[in-house]
Amino acid sequence: MAVNIQQLKTSDIQQIEKLFKGEKSPDEIKWLFENPDDTVSLNGFKAIEGEKIVGVIGYVISYYKYQDKEFKGVIPMSWQVDPEYKGFAGVLLFKKVLSLGDFGMAIGGSYEAQDVYPVFKLKFQYFYNEYYKLIHPIRFIRSRQKSLINNLGYTLLAARSFLQPVRKNTIEGLEIQSQAASNPFQNTDNTWDTMHKVLSAGYMKWLLNCPLVDSYSYTISYKGKYLGIAIIYISILKGVRRGRIVHIPFLGDNIKVWTNVIAYLNAYLKGKGCCYISAVANTPIMKKALDRMSFSNIRRQRKPFFIKDENHILDNIPLTNWHLQYSEGDKAYRNM
Repeated sequence: MAVNIQQLKTSDIQQIEKLFKGEKSPDEIKWLFENPDDTVSLNGFKAIEGEKIVGVIGYVISYYKYQDKEFKGVIPMSWQVDPEYKGFAGVLLFKKVLSLGDFGMAIGGSYEAQDVYPVFKLKFQYFYNEYYKLIHPIRFIRSRQKSLINNLGYTLLAARSFLQPVRKNTIEGLEIQSQAASNPFQNTDNTWDTMHKVLSAGYMKWLLNCPLVDSYSYTISYKGKYLGIAIIYISILKGVRRGRIVHIPFLGDNIKVWTNVIAYLNAYLKGKGCCYISAVANTPIMKKALDRMSFSNIRRQRKPFFIKDENHILDNIPLTNWHLQYSEGDKAYRNM
């Protein structure tokens, strides 16, 4: 019987849960595949044979801005296929998703997925950096589902971030305020020499509605100019809290603005009892700011970044100008 590709429906969630073998709950699946700008529909496709769902893939469509240009990008996520149908059904699903944007992106992914990225003309670009701030080493070790040797090794790699305190330089004109759920989200009109994701109001609300974490958001302004919204997550594993800086908007070229925003978010997460804090950075100024704030960059935790750009629309954008955050796709809550 032929395998067909169709748009996901909310009535498919029970079958999708079985496809993930119980690794994802119905609430997680419903949120993960939800269309942020149309909450009654799902952003995903299913591969079906008869009435049986044999594969599924989600996606995030985002608009990216560079200077005065805008590009439509698509990121595949949560690609899961029944082992008996992996070849053909998996190819059809991935191909369908990549056709939705001006360009395609993939960040990380299983080794199996990375092996087949070249088939879809996704080309490796570089490794982007994950950073960690270790706050409570004993709690951190207790929360990790790894061997004692692995935990101790990882803790040693992050030791610098524990031994060196976060120091901020105060700066006049910087305002960081809690984003009340009742307040409308604002769009920024910033035009930077940076390739950055334009977060819609729906997408920001989608990030904040993740059912597996506690989420918080803050508006950031400098000298009366609105710069955007920062988002953080707190997850609980084995009774231990972990924090993540999910999204910081690109804040410009003043390093003190960056360090003060990072220090503020760090202080809040530390005050909530998080044993460590994670963040990602690719642009030189954010990497520099995290380094100044005593975050450790652990090389073996780097994530590969792939792009499909057959029409060469991104050729004139330097790779170091991509402002990548955990807010890309489903990376926000993964592996916290």
